[in-house]
Amino acid sequence: MATETIGNYQLDLTAEEISGGGGWRPYLTALRFDEESKAFKCVLHGYRACEETFSTYPEAIEKAREVANTLIESGRIEHLS
Repeated sequence: MATETIGNYQLDLTAEEISGGGGWRPYLTALRFDEESKAFKCVLHGYRACEETFSTYPEAIEKAREVANTLIESGRIEHLS
């Protein structure tokens, strides 16, 4: 798992191995820092980043990162749950 911070968001990027050597599925969880409570609050949990599978774990993590950045930039990250 990779953990990264982008602006007010903390991202947990992970991938799940498909049984039988079928590749890796990318997932992401996003937490947003809440100024009022001074704590991170989960705004997206265990979101499957895409339907595509990847042959390696690092490729799947990179896709999760790419999707997370796109969702943050578009403002949609908090509207998918």
